[in-house]
Amino acid sequence: MRLCRYTQQNQTQAGLYDETSIVSLAAAAEAYRTATKDNVQLAPGDNLLDYLPHGTHAAAAAKVAAWAAQNRSALAAVSTPTSSVQLHMPIPRPNKLFLLAGNYAEHIREGGGVAAERAETFPYVFMKPPSTTLIDPGATVKIPRVSPGAIDWELELAVVIGQRCKH
Repeated sequence: MRLCRYTQQNQTQAGLYDETSIVSLAAAAEAYRTATKDNVQLAPGDNLLDYLPHGTHAAAAAKVAAWAAQNRSALAAVSTPTSSVQLHMPIPRPNKLFLLAGNYAEHIREGGGVAAERAETFPYVFMKPPSTTLIDPGATVKIPRVSPGAIDWELELAVVIGQRCKH
């Protein structure tokens, strides 16, 4: 089971999901406490950064998630079909969004352009505003009326870095 943020009945919360069902992390933790008598503490709210490695409640979330994956039947009463909730981006308002253009020259050639080759191999990094670049899973992508034929879609991989880092 994987961590997620989702809304159900106007309440956004952290949860554990697979392709068929979601259980709130709080409900899974309560089931874990009842079954194991281990009183794990989770952070309030839906901030997934608290549950990622080095987060304040990472160890507790990992225990609950591992237990939940092995005890799905114990969570049946508190599980909800994935199709009945709205999934959200893992981080609601990321501060920065860095993008790597590792194959940018090839992308230019695909479009019929001519791209200069790089003398060295290193990634080109650029930024985009998270507020206009990211959307929730399953949400409609709005194509600007000003240039509907100039939209280029791509599949991207996101990596969430939950703590300050350098180099």
